Amino acid sequence: MTPGFFLEKDVFAEQVEPIGRLQISLVIPTRASSQFLDRTIESIVFQKYPFWEALFIDADSKDRTAEIIRSYKDPRIRLQTMPKTRVFEMINRGLSMAQGEYILILNPGDELMHPRVLSMLSYNVQREGLVDLYITASEVRDEELIPHLIFRPLTIENTKKGIQPSSLQSVLFKRDVFKKIGLFNGKLRNRGAFDFFCRCAKHPNLTSVMLERVFVTQNQMQQNAKFYLLNFIETFRILFSQYGFLFAFRWIFLQKDLLRFLQKLKVKVKRAFQKGYS
Repeated sequence: MTPGFFLEKDVFAEQVEPIGRLQISLVIPTRASSQFLDRTIESIVFQKYPFWEALFIDADSKDRTAEIIRSYKDPRIRLQTMPKTRVFEMINRGLSMAQGEYILILNPGDELMHPRVLSMLSYNVQREGLVDLYITASEVRDEELIPHLIFRPLTIENTKKGIQPSSLQSVLFKRDVFKKIGLFNGKLRNRGAFDFFCRCAKHPNLTSVMLERVFVTQNQMQQNAKFYLLNFIETFRILFSQYGFLFAFRWIFLQKDLLRFLQKLKVKVKRAFQKGYS
């Protein structure tokens, strides 16, 4: 948790009324996500704020993912299927379909924390003058489901260190941002969000507001050694392309992904030896 972070426990007790009818699009990429979907969809459909659409982009799931999405008869829920592809390409497809003035990107299993989340987001965004990025905090549950609060601002200094805002799900994007910055790099597997936020930080005319409140709770998926190695490689490449070799090289001594990779690899090798001798 970021030092000095304070979460108002009764934040949703605040009785605010949205100003006008700000349309919010929720983009959710799915791939064999049937075990996580109900909690996400129900946190959306029970919102007291009516001006939303939920765009599910499914990568040819073979389980009940599409069936579950279609079982919700709300016309604001739309499903788009596409051949199996990378997650940021799926998000880009959702962005191309979005009709809302603002866009929130979620993963299967993420939940809007309260039925008044969208109402409060709409109220706060319009009160701040329709900024490009509305950056909030994150509640991330680790592998043991213990919640951790994270709040990291978007600054060029942070991105040069390989640090992005709290999470992709903690940022509400004005749709026009994607005209200014471009879409996500669909070739990246893990760090497409970081690449996008680097471009945002460097843009001279982008406006943003940061609020130390949590609106979305998300579960941290279990990661393996391959994930951390790919994180290391992609982050280095992004820093090199965005800021040059000096910052990419300096980041090597600040990052922890390579250490996590070695720790995961050590566990994997240990288990392999134990299995071999059993």
